[in-house]
Amino acid sequence: MIIDNPKLMKSLRTPGPCRACGKRVRMRCGAHVWAKGHGGGRQIDIACNLVQLGMDAVFDCPCHVRSHHGQRPTHAELLAFAAADNCALPADIKSLVDLIRRMPPIREVTRSKFVDACEQELNEGALELAMRELESFAHLLAEEMP
Repeated sequence: MIIDNPKLMKSLRTPGPCRACGKRVRMRCGAHVWAKGHGGGRQIDIACNLVQLGMDAVFDCPCHVRSHHGQRPTHAELLAFAAADNCALPADIKSLVDLIRRMPPIREVTRSKFVDACEQELNEGALELAMRELESFAHLLAEEMP
């Protein structure tokens, strides 16, 4: 499943401190903990998979660019930031992202199918996280059939 959520991504483009280096920047963006890959084929726009990093390597902060090149902040650091920011365990975020990646396309998944899959596969902490995240992308899911 791909979760392409432009509204969430736009909400993260704000001035403020970079989550990695702390430098106050003119523009932050949502950096994916699990990157979306070339062309967005593995894009999962949910809060627990995003960390606000500085995005202007020339004038402000190179953290987002550096993370894409395997430099600091590393994947492990991004995951730790996301866990702290979302009051979740890193393992719970990973479990949720792994489940979402295995699901069919979002327009084929209803809210009840998503909830059922989460209840079957996720532990209590990951399930709680999934239900919080669901509200940010529920509008993208397929309609329930009567």
